[in-house]
Amino acid sequence: MNYKYLPPIINNFIIIEDLGIKKRRRYLLAKCKKCLRIFETSKDHVTRNMIGCSRACAKNKGGNKRLAKIREGMIARCRNRSHVSFRHYSRNDITVCEEWLNNSASFYKWALANGYSEDLTLDRIDNSKGYYPSNCTWSSKHIQSQNSSQAKLDINKVKEIFSLSKTMQQKDIAILFGVSRSTICSILKGIRWGNVK
Repeated sequence: MNYKYLPPIINNFIIIEDLGIKKRRRYLLAKCKKCLRIFETSKDHVTRNMIGCSRACAKNKGGNKRLAKIREGMIARCRNRSHVSFRHYSRNDITVCEEWLNNSASFYKWALANGYSEDLTLDRIDNSKGYYPSNCTWSSKHIQSQNSSQAKLDINKVKEIFSLSKTMQQKDIAILFGVSRSTICSILKGIRWGNVK
C-alpha cells in the first residue's frame, strides 16, 4: 500500500487519521465499522484483519459504541425538540460547534487526544456556553455534578471558602453559602471539590 495515500476505508475499518511511524511501524486512528469502537492500531492490523477489531466484535458480542452515543446525546440535547433536556439547552442557547456536528471523526479525534476513558463523561467547562473543543473536558460524574447549573457552589465559591476558613468558623461559612456545615467540612478536608486547592 502506498503510504502517501491511505484509503478512507480498509477492510472493516474507517481510517480517521494517519498517526505516523512509531517503533518502525505506521500507526492509524481507526474506527471499526462493526462495533463503532475507535482505537489506535498499526496499519498491518487493519490491512490483515478482515473480521473486526477484536474477537468480541467478530462474534458480534460487543464493541465500544460509547463515544458515538456520547456524541449523539450531545447533539440530541441541543437540537432534538422531543429530547427531555432540549428546553434547558435551547433556553440557554447551548449549541454544538459545526466541527463536531458535521464531522464525527473530528469529535472522536478530540476525545482521544483530550483524556477520554470509559469511566469519564463529557462536561462543559462553562455551563453557559456550548459544546466546542476549548469548552469541553472529560470528568468523573462526581466532578460533573459539581459543575452542574443546579449546584450551589462553583470553583470560585469553593476558593472563597478556603480563604474564609482562615478567619471564620465552618458553621458561619455554611450559613453564608447556604449549605450544610458537613459540606464545608468535606470541602476543607478535600473529600468534595478535591480538584480545587
